[in-house]
Amino acid sequence: MSFTISPSDVTPDYLAEDLGPTIIATASLMIIFCTAFVGLRYWARYLTQTPFGAEDVFIPFAWLSEMGLCTVAIAMVKYTGTGRHTIKVLDEDPAKFTNYLKGVTANEFLHPAAVAFPKICVVLLFLRVFTNKYERMAAWGLIGVIFAAWLSFTVATMFQCVPFAFNWDKNIQGATCFNFRAFATSSSVPNIVTDVVVLFLPIRTVVDLKISIGRRVGLMLIFLTGSILHRPHCSLRLH
Repeated sequence: MSFTISPSDVTPDYLAEDLGPTIIATASLMIIFCTAFVGLRYWARYLTQTPFGAEDVFIPFAWLSEMGLCTVAIAMVKYTGTGRHTIKVLDEDPAKFTNYLKGVTANEFLHPAAVAFPKICVVLLFLRVFTNKYERMAAWGLIGVIFAAWLSFTVATMFQCVPFAFNWDKNIQGATCFNFRAFATSSSVPNIVTDVVVLFLPIRTVVDLKISIGRRVGLMLIFLTGSILHRPHCSLRLH
């Protein structure tokens, strides 16, 4: 990978910029908050003797995926210089860029899972309140699409470069990769579509509930919050 500028072409202040501490702090907070909220959920289930639902099976997978993303983010700051400008990292230690590509490869496996499993948990929660046959069919179909998208993009990542080590070792002769840009663009399409469906799927059910307007609005906000907050928070890139 080549660059048209060198450290002498930019100011010392530019080279000194470092978002690493911010990345570490954010990832650490996400680890603490996610672990606390998941723990509190199961503790509440225990205290109230509430039977476990299907979403309780998927929550640990969602938690593990997010923990993986955050752990990789912290490791990338320490071992790859993530958070600093690429030109500075390459000038100090070009080998760090190889480690960076390894971290990116790890994220390419973790990110689809960190998107899919929390989203499946949200839709399974919808199924607890949906009574309309067609809405339930739509919810189950949505779960199928989310799971299929996760599986397909995970498998595609496994074979995006042949041999696999070419993902980070660009000196391998005769190696091939498919179009990364097209892959990234295509992977965003099902994520955006399913996000929109998750956002609007519970609206009719909430509107038709025989409760006060205030409680209806509150319930809608809960569903909307769940639809928005299922996104992973520790995915990153060099800049």
